[in-house]
Amino acid sequence: MLLIIRSECPELLTKNKAQWTAPWVAHYRWQSNGSVDQERPKKPTDNHWLKDEIRLLLIRDFHNNCGYCGESLPTPQGILASKGDVDHFLPKSIKPELVYEWTNYIWSCKPCNELKNEFYSVNYPLLNPCCAEDCAMLVFIEDTGRYVLQNTVANNNSWPERFKNSEQKTMLNADEVCQNRRLKISMLRNRFTSVAVYLDMIHPLPAISNSFQEFIDRDITEILEVVNNTPDFHFLLKEHYQLLRQKYPQVAELLG
Repeated sequence: MLLIIRSECPELLTKNKAQWTAPWVAHYRWQSNGSVDQERPKKPTDNHWLKDEIRLLLIRDFHNNCGYCGESLPTPQGILASKGDVDHFLPKSIKPELVYEWTNYIWSCKPCNELKNEFYSVNYPLLNPCCAEDCAMLVFIEDTGRYVLQNTVANNNSWPERFKNSEQKTMLNADEVCQNRRLKISMLRNRFTSVAVYLDMIHPLPAISNSFQEFIDRDITEILEVVNNTPDFHFLLKEHYQLLRQKYPQVAELLG
């Protein structure tokens, strides 16, 4: 889970939030005053959060990656809107006043959204991919593809519980997701290392450079393909790409 920087709230949402929110609050906050003719307002059936002006902006902010696990969400060719879900981080039934709050929306894959369901905890909420503090508490372990808590908060009263809830209620550290992360980062690192080795071999023996150029070009192409055209784990790949560029400046020069 890496930090997502949100765009400004869509104008459509800003203009209509109060009007759209009122029926949800009326339904979930309704209390009978004892009058027999006072009926509870019906549960609203609107879902304005699926309007293109709102949903597509959320997809762009998250680069079509699930905010919880980072998996990409397949989009059929020719279809503009991805097949993910607009998740309400704080559930509609618990916090109806936030049903149309822009900062309460997380772009989510269906497995994460279904697993999370209407989970809510006052003391130990899920880690929020749009909260810098929450994301800073996580460390990615390249060898396993898993996220773990920073050692500095391992004995804290709340962080371990929040992390455990996030593991149980989302696909954050699901085995298949971790395997996919590990393979992508490993491939990226292997290509950088491979190019660096070839360049070291060429340096003292310029005459053999042509023999290795084909392999170098292949690896450079694959690096750029992974970083620029692979939707899975966009933020994770970008972060490690920059780290590898710093570690291998000679390779970075070839990447432009």
